[in-house]
Amino acid sequence: MDLRHLRHFVAVAEERHFGRAAARLGIEQSPLSRSVRSLETHLGTPLFERRPGGSHLTQAGVALLPEARSILARVARLKSLTGAGLSSSTFRLGVCDAVASDRLRACLSAMQDRRPEFAVEVVPLSPAGAVAAVTTGEVDGSLSLDPATSRSITRVPCWREGFVVAMADRSSLPRQAHVSVATILTAGELLVAGAWATPAERWLHGLACGTRVAIPPVRPLASYQALVTSIGLNAGVGLVPSGLAGGLVWAGVDAHAVEGRSPRLAVVLLHRTDNRHPGIDILRTVIAIRPWRKSATASAAVPAETPGRSP
Repeated sequence: MDLRHLRHFVAVAEERHFGRAAARLGIEQSPLSRSVRSLETHLGTPLFERRPGGSHLTQAGVALLPEARSILARVARLKSLTGAGLSSSTFRLGVCDAVASDRLRACLSAMQDRRPEFAVEVVPLSPAGAVAAVTTGEVDGSLSLDPATSRSITRVPCWREGFVVAMADRSSLPRQAHVSVATILTAGELLVAGAWATPAERWLHGLACGTRVAIPPVRPLASYQALVTSIGLNAGVGLVPSGLAGGLVWAGVDAHAVEGRSPRLAVVLLHRTDNRHPGIDILRTVIAIRPWRKSATASAAVPAETPGRSP
């Protein structure tokens, strides 16, 4: 057992789905499944119950989760305090929830093709923690929706990200491929995951620019899981970053683009100006060639999990 196994376990426990956890970590589902299975074998007990709607923690998994989080947090603090970090052959990349998972996967795949001996450690971060993690050295770089930074942080534009409107497949709203701006701006409220609340409000302000309509209130929910579940239960209409739209089918949720040219939010790579890690140059080079265009035909949908199936 190593830290990678614990990191993978925590991701699946928080996402409650192997497909979404793999997208969050920037890896394929098969190696993630093998990693969790290896941890279960080492501990001699199953950690998840696989069901059609996702994966749920067993009693052993519930007991392990806070311990695993504590171990990973202590390791991160030790790295920060000692300054030892990892070798230059490992690149620690922080990734925020709202960053498009399909483009992230394409970038990480292109990095591996260019430098197969180069290891990338993906560290999930909240949008508020992206700058702090780069500043303290917890990560070498971070992908985030454009935040305010200091002069010690270099911002590298990557791509632009928008939101799609998410609603239950049994919603009473019109079934249209594109939702009108008026429909969005006159909504009673819009549901979002808490991590996306501020970017969503900025996006809505851009949508309302040139109109006299006030933007609808945004109601943040505790997590992506809570958001999708609420929408699937037809408890409201939500906003989801367009890069995550392909993974909504499992919950009976449809994603609809906004008609016309909706505003876009900048995704940037953040790194400390004095950080000379080679992974930064490799990632900047990869981003510049736009590798996701080559993989645009690949399906971004997350397959449903089935009981009794190997994770």
